[in-house]
Amino acid sequence: AFIAFDPLYLGEPLIDLPLDERRSRLEALGLDGPVVVSESIAGDGLALWEAVVARDLEGMVAKRADAPYRPGLRSPDWRKIANLSFAKAVVGGFTPGEGGRRGTFGALVLGQWEGERLRFAGSVGTGFSDRDLRAIREALDAAATGECPFHDDRALPEATWVEPALVASIGYRDWTSSGRLRHPRFRGFT
Repeated sequence: AFIAFDPLYLGEPLIDLPLDERRSRLEALGLDGPVVVSESIAGDGLALWEAVVARDLEGMVAKRADAPYRPGLRSPDWRKIANLSFAKAVVGGFTPGEGGRRGTFGALVLGQWEGERLRFAGSVGTGFSDRDLRAIREALDAAATGECPFHDDRALPEATWVEPALVASIGYRDWTSSGRLRHPRFRGFT
């Protein structure tokens, strides 16, 4: 099924109209079959969030009903709220940064202790401010080592290895069947 939730163009651009008007136009189309119009729920956001958590759904999106759509801009008018769990993971390395992150890092390579080495748990590349990126890179450079602290694992990325001393707090959706963090997000160091 195709789920429609916020039309940006219906014969004409709609992005400057408030969400309520865009939704009214979408609902007026009378779509059915493989196309479904998502349900818009106005009112008690806390009650909706409690239902999201109780059903272990991925999260919800909150939008101001009177707000226009602003492509490419983050704004308080539209919030994606993820239903996350939290874990601690040891930083065993980092991948190179590209583009705007050249000179810092792309992602932290994470693991959890399994005997004397780390079991690869995935990589996290989101949740960092520009200031975090620079400060963390300095700490990683000081801890760099030529020895990989992980058990052999084909899924390990090309990385610069570090002494496994930093412990990161990670928000994540769940664990994959291969033991990796799904949708990890850096929250800080413990």
